[in-house]
Amino acid sequence: MGEAIRAHLCETKPTRVMRTGLRIAFWLIFGFAAGFLQENLKVSVNFVLDQSVHVPGYFELPPKAREEAMDAQRVLSPLDYYHSHQPISWIYRLERQELVGMKWGLTLLFVLVFLIINSRLLMMLTGNRSVLRALQLGYMVVFSISFAVYVLGQLLDPAGPWYVISRKLTGALQSMVPAVIMLPAWYLYRHYGNDDRPKEASA
Repeated sequence: MGEAIRAHLCETKPTRVMRTGLRIAFWLIFGFAAGFLQENLKVSVNFVLDQSVHVPGYFELPPKAREEAMDAQRVLSPLDYYHSHQPISWIYRLERQELVGMKWGLTLLFVLVFLIINSRLLMMLTGNRSVLRALQLGYMVVFSISFAVYVLGQLLDPAGPWYVISRKLTGALQSMVPAVIMLPAWYLYRHYGNDDRPKEASA
């Protein structure tokens, strides 16, 4: 009986490892795809918001004329994604307030999406739920700091670098950077930072 159980375990362990590997690969691919989609959408929105101020009466133009006006604002630089990104035609139908609302909505959406992605990756790689609690706490702290920096910057020094700092902080949350940071941190804590191990009795 024991021989049969051991044989069954030997057969199923590689299968479990393969399934876990496939799930990790799926979430990694999903993360890269979400990152590309996020970048394309947000760059497209930011480009219109930034460059429309240089086109008098931009939001009074029909969508096709808006698209042509934005194409005229591009700089020929194939390596500069801000200027070389593929335009999204339906964005030119939106008014300024709709673009601003979409920008903030995308930020909140992708913060949540990448919290899920990073949580799934860390759970599969560590199997430790305390890592997920630390991840969630880190997200809340960094997002709160980012929001506070943005609000205080707008109140005290709108021309300062505060918006850029806030955007960098939220940008990190909209990526797999948190998982990349927390995985080695968990490994180091697990192997070198656990002070609960029994101490040898002194002679």
